[in-house]
Amino acid sequence: TVVLPALSGLIMAALFVYIFLHFGDLTGTTGGALGLILPALIPAAAVVGYGLSLRLERADPARFARMGENQA
Repeated sequence: TVVLPALSGLIMAALFVYIFLHFGDLTGTTGGALGLILPALIPAAAVVGYGLSLRLERADPARFARMGENQA
């Protein structure tokens, strides 16, 4: 139960890198800033979300601990 999730994570990471490097070719917008800005929004959102979770953990540990409890 560790091998397949790790393998799928590696494949997803490789696809992200491929899409990031060839976004302009895939969308037909080669040579523009759009090819760099749009794919960069995904890791930027991940960094912002991680920062917000760290802030919540420091500000309200009980609320942070309750996060996700209502999930089945």
